[in-house]
This record gives sequence, structure tokens and C-alpha cells, in this order.
Amino acid sequence: MLTSVYINDYKQNKSKFFTIIKTHLKGWSYNDWQVCGITKKNRKSYLSTREYCCLHPFNGNYSFWIDDKLTLKYILSGTKAGGYLPDYYYQIEDKILALPDLDKVVYELNAEGIAKLLEDKKTLAFKLVKGSLGVGFYKAQWNEEENLFYLNEQAFSRERFVKRIKELKGYIITEYLFPHKEFAKYCDKSVGCLRYTMGKMKRGEWREIISFMRIGTKKSKFVENYNRGGVLTFINNGNYQGGNIIGEDSKNIQIDKHPDNDIELKGSIPMWNEIVEVAHSVADTLPQLSYIGIDFCITNEDKIKIIEINSLTSLDVIETLHSIYSTSAGEFFKERLEKK
Repeated sequence: MLTSVYINDYKQNKSKFFTIIKTHLKGWSYNDWQVCGITKKNRKSYLSTREYCCLHPFNGNYSFWIDDKLTLKYILSGTKAGGYLPDYYYQIEDKILALPDLDKVVYELNAEGIAKLLEDKKTLAFKLVKGSLGVGFYKAQWNEEENLFYLNEQAFSRERFVKRIKELKGYIITEYLFPHKEFAKYCDKSVGCLRYTMGKMKRGEWREIISFMRIGTKKSKFVENYNRGGVLTFINNGNYQGGNIIGEDSKNIQIDKHPDNDIELKGSIPMWNEIVEVAHSVADTLPQLSYIGIDFCITNEDKIKIIEINSLTSLDVIETLHSIYSTSAGEFFKERLEKK
């Protein structure tokens, strides 16, 4: 994994060749080193990229249960946690398949059926089954007045839209989630993603590792990932204050206001206690897992939805402000490294 990260750092010309080499020889990806503010003096007090990678996969053979959005849908179906997943309508592979929430009487299993569904729902989400970091995501829309379809604001006639659908592969089509007003005030073009990360201690109890909110910007467009221009704000007992963005030199920059509209980044997470309850419900439903990062959306209808579950949260986010070892969550990683 570290070798893969090195190649990525080098290809993106993040720094001089020998600077990247020296950083990797110390056990760090260049991105983690820069974002976390690592130096020669403090590096040994942090969880390094090498150490973090050696613990992966945290969930062993069960990682695919949650890394694949479609598998997750079926595994949680019928459980309390499953009730918080968005509606799943279609899967696009070599054929177009019906997913559990599609009314097969009304909608055909072809590209025309997808177009009709979009006309009825007005907005849908197109996601890669195994995608991450917002890669490959499309916000699909139907504008009745213009008689046009849109994919991430690119206009299509019905004929061209149907043709484009036929070109896609490895996608699922789901309900589109709109952000709660608490986060839409900053950016209403992305869903506003809250991640609640938990780890299971040796004694069996789950411990919160870190919780944070990602907020979209003009730069991040339809996603809000920190590494793609979004704002990252950390949550403490259901409250957040201040944010973080990545500068051109890959270093973290702390901000007090949203970069697009100067609205102060400060507030409380709606329905926080229910979010924590749902996270523990997922953990109880999947006792085979030991490390999960659950991505939540709080919708404009005051509902909580699970967008996806990750088995490896980015290290730069975990240690953006300080070493994970300076928090109680550091015990989780120390236990795991002792096993190694």
C-alpha cells in the first residue's frame, strides 16, 4: 500500500523526487507528512503511514461486506440499521438489473426505464459500486421545462441520455439525498457527509475513533472530500467549530469561515444522539468487523441516511490536528500494533 501511495505522490509531482523518497523511507506518504505537519522531531509520536497500512485490512475477509455498496445493502436488509439506507433502484453491469426498491411493474429493466424513473423522481444519484472519495459520482437531474436530462450539470437530450446510460458499467442508481439546512447554508450542491469512525477494543467494546463533517465548496463541486477541495470540520460531542482545507503545498490550513460565502463554521449536529445510536446498531449487526467509518447524511427532511461504510479512513484526516496517540482512541491502534 505504501508503494502504491509513493507512486501516486511521484506521478502527481507533489514534491521533488528525493524529497518524496526521503519521506517514504521514514514510513510516511508525502501527503500525510504535509497535511499532518510531521517533522523530524515529532514524527515518532504519531501513527505513521507505514504502521497504519500494516494494520489493513482491519476487517480481514469481511471487508468486502462494507466496501461494496451493493453487498452492504443486502446484508443490512431487514435490520434496524438497514432502515437507514437510501432507496436502491437499478444496477448497471452488462445488463440493467432491478434493485430492491424499484417498482418493476412501472419501470422497465433498460435505459428507457432509468430515464422514466428520473423523470418521476427529478433527481437521482449514480454511484460506482466500489467507488470511494466521490470518484465517478453523478448527480442526475430531469428538467421538465427544458425537456433535458443532466449529469453533473452537463445537458443531454433524452436520446443522448439513454445512449450515455448504456455506456456506463459498475454503477448503482439510488435515491438522491439533499442536505439538511444546517449544512446547505454552506453549500447546497453536495450532500454534506458526516463520518463516524469506530474501532473495537480487545475487550470487545466499541470506541469512537474520530468524527468529522465534510462540507462542499465550489472547488469540490458535487462531492465534498477534503482532498478534493472540500472543508473538513471535526465534531466534539455533537458540536463543530472551525474548519480545515488543504493548501497548494498539501499542508493543512485552519479556517473559521466557509471559503465561498464567509459563513462562520460553527454549530451543532442535528439528531446527533440518533446518529451515535445508529452507528452502534451497525456495529452490533456486524460483529465480525473491528473498524468502521460510517458516512451519514442528515437530509432536508430531517432524516438520517447511511451513504456508505468504509473500512479504512484516511490517515491524514485522523491526525490533521494532532497525533491520534494524544487521544483515548490511540489505545485502539496501540493494541493492534502490539499484535503485529
